[in-house]
Amino acid sequence: MLIFSLRITHVPVIFIVALLLLSCGQSRKEVAQLLAQAEAAPAQHPDSALHYLNAIQHPTRLNKAQHAHYHLLRVQAKDKAGQDISADTIICEAKNYYRQRKDFEKATLAAFYEGLVFAAGKDDRRAIKIFLEAENMAEHISDTKRKGLIQHNIGYLYYNNRTDYDQAAVRFKQAFGYFQAGNHYTYSIEALNLLGACFLLQGQADSALFYQQQGLDMAVAHADTAAQAKVLQNMSVTYREMGNKQQAKAHALQAADLHATVGETVNTCLNLAHIYYDCAQYDSAAFYLNKILQMPEKKQLVSAYALLTKIEKANHNYPKALGYHEKYTGQIFEIYKEKEAKSIAGIQEKHALEIVKNKNQQLLIHRLGIFIIASLVVLFLLGVLFFLYHRNSRQKITLLKVKEERAKLYAQRVDVLKQTNLLERNLKKAEKEQYAGILPKIKQINYNAAEELTWDALYDAINEQYAGVLGRLKEELPPLTEPEFKICCLVYAGFSNAEIATMLHFMLNTVKTRKVAIGRKLGMPKNGHLREFLIEKFH
Repeated sequence: MLIFSLRITHVPVIFIVALLLLSCGQSRKEVAQLLAQAEAAPAQHPDSALHYLNAIQHPTRLNKAQHAHYHLLRVQAKDKAGQDISADTIICEAKNYYRQRKDFEKATLAAFYEGLVFAAGKDDRRAIKIFLEAENMAEHISDTKRKGLIQHNIGYLYYNNRTDYDQAAVRFKQAFGYFQAGNHYTYSIEALNLLGACFLLQGQADSALFYQQQGLDMAVAHADTAAQAKVLQNMSVTYREMGNKQQAKAHALQAADLHATVGETVNTCLNLAHIYYDCAQYDSAAFYLNKILQMPEKKQLVSAYALLTKIEKANHNYPKALGYHEKYTGQIFEIYKEKEAKSIAGIQEKHALEIVKNKNQQLLIHRLGIFIIASLVVLFLLGVLFFLYHRNSRQKITLLKVKEERAKLYAQRVDVLKQTNLLERNLKKAEKEQYAGILPKIKQINYNAAEELTWDALYDAINEQYAGVLGRLKEELPPLTEPEFKICCLVYAGFSNAEIATMLHFMLNTVKTRKVAIGRKLGMPKNGHLREFLIEKFH
């Protein structure tokens, strides 16, 4: 019974293990592999990184470390791929996780991207606050590029919002220092460019040209034509603001000859158009503006249509000016719609993410409920099994005690019977008559039966003591006489020859002779012992 109950207890254990296995999705090893592949991809192949991250089935079920790593890699890959990250404010959780564990490398990186997220969402005040937080954490790292990018973005936020050009200039200088220390010349040129723009906007054109010339020298030293075109373009704007139209035109034409990117070509054409417009050379200005209209880059269309409207007004061609003005307002409306669509898409993406997160939480709660119910059922079953086992053990102990008591009682009763019969046998005839009424009384008290029922009572006692073996003897032994059967019963019960003779009122030799006869009837070996034979056959 104990072995059986222990085997039953295996069932709920297996059930719980199966339930836990079913509740799991991808293995930790598979998730870790996907995260490692995504981490190796963002810089050169951000789309591949997003592919690996999208292969993770249930991001909300990841453990804290994987959850933080997943969202850091995701916002990093989306930013590199040029996707909108304004809704990815969950990066804050990754930053807090790494900061709590004093992993300042990743905490700084997460804070940097959190700043970019809020900057993309036009929450510049919050973005600056986050970048300043990243600046404090960056004190614990040695990555000069990351430190420079943090300063660069703080400066750009001040510059872009026209709130504090002095503070912007300070930040760009710090960024330039970090980029120079790490030999990141591309970022160094960009920092010098924006530093020059800060001084230009503050009316310090000479200082602007000083930093722009530094940037140009660096771009020439590294044979970076795209950077040269950009710096020359900015220097042209500076000269134009100074009123030096000749130098402005020369630097703009020099930038146009470098065959820079489409974006820089558009900026150069717009700058030349403004220079020729200022010189009242309207046909040349219109020529460069029409080049912009033919390019796939649509970023400067609003400025191009605005300047074409002015040119046509100056030429007193008012219908054409009105047509350009309508296109100008149409472009502004398109830009507004595009921004609105991006904003709505960002909100929808964030809302969809929250819905998925809530569904996963509900699913987790549902599974947790199932697990709790299953656990309670298992505990109940274990309780029932324990109760049954405990009750069975108690019953066994009780039965054992009863058996012991019964055996003890049986021994006492048999002993009394033996003594009574022995006494009766040994009494002289005169004494027998004297105790004739006492001896049957003793037997009656011992067995609750009259003298003639003594054998039946003894038979029942022996049969009960030995679990019904006497009944089997009667059924399975060859035909025996009544005295022979009684001798077999008493021999099996362990009575000696003398005790048997006393019990059955035989002579001792008679008992011995009959035992030999019984042995022959039973096919017992010559030198065999009758009791051993019976026990071996019927035990």
